[in-house]
Amino acid sequence: MKIGIDISLLQGPHRLRGIGSVLINFINNIPDDYKKKHEFIFYIDGNENKAKKNVSKLLKTEGLKYQIIRFDKKHIKHDTKIKKNNKINSSLKRFFLAFPGIRLLVKLKVIFKIFKIIVFLYKARLNRPRLAETDFFIQLDPDGIIPRSTFVVYFIQDIIPYVVEWDYLWSYKTTRNKGYGVIYSLNNQINRWVYLKKFLLKAKMSNLIFVNSKTTKTDVVNVLKIKEKKIKIIHLGINNYENNIIFKKQSIKAYKHTSWGYIKNRETLKLEDPYILYVGGADSRRKIEDLISCFNILRARGERIKLVLVGDSMQGPNNISNDRIRASLLNSSYLKDIIFLGFAKENELNWLYRNALCFVFPSKYEGFGLPILEAMSYGIQVICYRNDATLEVGQSLPIYVENVLDMEEKIKLLINSVKEDKVKIVQKNINYSKNYSWSLTSKNILQTLEEKHEQYIKK
Repeated sequence: MKIGIDISLLQGPHRLRGIGSVLINFINNIPDDYKKKHEFIFYIDGNENKAKKNVSKLLKTEGLKYQIIRFDKKHIKHDTKIKKNNKINSSLKRFFLAFPGIRLLVKLKVIFKIFKIIVFLYKARLNRPRLAETDFFIQLDPDGIIPRSTFVVYFIQDIIPYVVEWDYLWSYKTTRNKGYGVIYSLNNQINRWVYLKKFLLKAKMSNLIFVNSKTTKTDVVNVLKIKEKKIKIIHLGINNYENNIIFKKQSIKAYKHTSWGYIKNRETLKLEDPYILYVGGADSRRKIEDLISCFNILRARGERIKLVLVGDSMQGPNNISNDRIRASLLNSSYLKDIIFLGFAKENELNWLYRNALCFVFPSKYEGFGLPILEAMSYGIQVICYRNDATLEVGQSLPIYVENVLDMEEKIKLLINSVKEDKVKIVQKNINYSKNYSWSLTSKNILQTLEEKHEQYIKK
């Protein structure tokens, strides 16, 4: 079989985000027997030489029969900027803005929104390249193209911004309830509609949809109204770190408070005091303010403990855009014992996971729950909020909590637990996490395509 994959998202910022990581790990962990059986065509966008050079740094292509091809599509360019020094344009602008109706349209940004929607619909439905050279085409990018003349598999990671709309894509009603005006509310409703339409159109134009969990499948069925028989669950994987133990202390760069703000200094974390570890973003659905409150209670009750925050946005309280989290940090009496690491390298993360008291993930909603699975692969005890995704992935192994006081109680029990109990937890979590691997994810994807291929041959 010839399998096409859109890898153009690796040419932009997505390569450092969730879908970029999934794509890289899927390709890099294709089992050897599938490498021998199938040929892969990687589709890119933009300059071919530059793209090939960048992609070769991310993908392991040894033993892989592949070629890299540029999408055959026309690019739509649109420049909405008005030259400041152009007197004619300025006069025309003032003339049209003299009419109340035009002023309202401009204020609502309706003209630009309509243009965006037209371009989106054109690119999604009409500007679709024909890929007659492939048997299957896999698309992971929500903004990517769905081609013609081939069997298309669309991989939906989640539609969290639509489902958890109070924290992300506000509807008109939600925006108004938050105290904003009619114009801002209408703009948000349009953005919400475009986001949903993007997934809906591509899901309908695809022959098969992959999702990463039962939770995401439920969202796709209920929100996008896609039939269940068109959807296949493919669980994501993790890298196994059992044999990658680092015993020596790591000299880890941490953001420290100075009179100039938070800057990155070298600091070796000490093992004398246990620490709670959090790795991830500062999204509103991930209630990091609850974790901070729990930490404050533990410290107020005399526990010698620290809190370590890891993630791109964890560069000091003032660098976190979420208002609730930033306020919780700045109001903490124990801010000096909260360590901000920002982005951590793999060897630093390895050491942090291995030596932490526990990994706390206070998320109210997840599509898959990959962070808790990755933490479990290191053997660390996971404490998290109960939701469909964490239950599906973690099953009975994490400690599920309902609120801040419950979280504080469970962490205190861990502090006072005996060494033998901790060893049992480590081995249980490592053994369980072996059920999830990127090679298994790759195998399940390709096996499904082979089954579909056989069905079509028989027909």
